[in-house]
Amino acid sequence: SSRGSVSSNISNSSTVAGVAETAKKVLPSTVTIMASSGSTSGGGSGVVLDKDGHILTNHHVVTLESSREASTIEVRLSDGTVRTASVVGLDSAADLAVLKINPSGLDLQPITWGDSSKLVSGEAVVALGAPYRRSESVTAGVVSNVNRVQPADAKGQNYIPMIQVDVPINHGNSGGPLVNLKGELVGINAQGQASQDGGTADGMAFSITSNYAKRISSEIIAKGKATHGYLGASVKNSPADTGSGSSKLIPGGVEIASVESNSPAAKAGLRSGDVVIEADGHAVTKSDELNGTVRAAAAGSDLKLKIKRGSSTHDITVTLGDADSQK
Repeated sequence: SSRGSVSSNISNSSTVAGVAETAKKVLPSTVTIMASSGSTSGGGSGVVLDKDGHILTNHHVVTLESSREASTIEVRLSDGTVRTASVVGLDSAADLAVLKINPSGLDLQPITWGDSSKLVSGEAVVALGAPYRRSESVTAGVVSNVNRVQPADAKGQNYIPMIQVDVPINHGNSGGPLVNLKGELVGINAQGQASQDGGTADGMAFSITSNYAKRISSEIIAKGKATHGYLGASVKNSPADTGSGSSKLIPGGVEIASVESNSPAAKAGLRSGDVVIEADGHAVTKSDELNGTVRAAAAGSDLKLKIKRGSSTHDITVTLGDADSQK
């Protein structure tokens, strides 16, 4: 599956040549995934992580948009080999899942991880996968924005750090790789942007950042599940400063509405009324951006915040708690 679809292309001849070389390098690390439960079936794409047979894909691909793994999951490798897959771990908050196939007799070609924090707007990227079950499809475009935050699902309770791209990402591309022109994994393709008329916005899709996907998948492989950060504060959008007052239309930060007692936020000294303007080194202007940054971090990790308190600015470091312990 993939949520929505977009269409675009690039025509620069040197970039096209680079895309061809990149596709040749990355296709052996790209797989097609089919899943079924009873009369419901679906599919998507995935990425070979290692020689042991671990495959990374989207949670919604192998759960068929439900909360449980599909009863049957099969993986088709780029050489046409088909293997049944088991689920190592699911993470609905990250929309990621790790599968495993038996590597015996297979010449698996693991993907090379890239650093998604090094991406810049306008950089050429390539998506590979199986849109509408058409395996080994290649599309290309550019990075539109490197610091998006998108909801993990329709409930909008969890937010994921994403890269916005104009690469065509269609149903079935979900879980497949987004790579730079070095062939390094910089994202896991996840969503198209729904348009206001009920269709799909043209030239607008989202991939989960590789740095987040690497942390989540590594924790799942090591422990069977991944952790998510917890702040312990309720937040709301704070209006931007217009120079002569507060904006009525545009947010300019995230206000701490209340702080739970004995929470990570309280222990770090955050107060009600503080306005967070940066988190983890990048600007935050909306509450979902802060929520996404917190959830993207591991439990127990330190998150650096820049806040406005009255007329002064402060740097505060919060040691995050574990979101799962709050359920």
